[in-house]
Amino acid sequence: WEHKAPVIARDSLGHIFSGSSVVDVENTAGYGAGAIIAFYNSASEKNGQIQCMAYSKDNGYTYTKYEKNPILTPFDGIKDFRDPKVFVNRKQQGYTMALAAGKRILFYHTMDFKKWELTGSFEPGKDNNGVAGICECPDCFQVETAQGRKWILSISMIALKESGEEDHVMQYYVGEFDGRTFQAEQKAH
Repeated sequence: WEHKAPVIARDSLGHIFSGSSVVDVENTAGYGAGAIIAFYNSASEKNGQIQCMAYSKDNGYTYTKYEKNPILTPFDGIKDFRDPKVFVNRKQQGYTMALAAGKRILFYHTMDFKKWELTGSFEPGKDNNGVAGICECPDCFQVETAQGRKWILSISMIALKESGEEDHVMQYYVGEFDGRTFQAEQKAH
């Protein structure tokens, strides 16, 4: 292993936290076919948790931050607004972002990585069974099952035990993603 300096470093918007990347095969963002587009959570006292974007034209060795960051900011007083997971949306074309937002997962859609539209939400616990709490690190992907292809929504959770201590759990739901939001077909696992 060779130690390298951070390729996306803290700036005036805040510290750089978790996110995801996609290879922009079709030059959707306009930085060239094959550019790596990184989405990350930027956090600070001043700005709270906001979503930003950067791109690499050299296979991830260096990144340039999008000059109009942030691409998404919290609303309605949401404090925990983090962990963007971006994936291809074949049903609506473009891309979808699953984003942890307090006690729910929000789904956003884009055609260019720069402008995002809120298209749906999913709340673990409550009517969807499972553990309720602060959501983190969502992922939404397809798997082959005996009943055909199904969507999986996985979520890390910060939940409170009866004692008041924090508990960290991981759960997943099996269901359908209609291109706008996720619907669970089964209880949480």
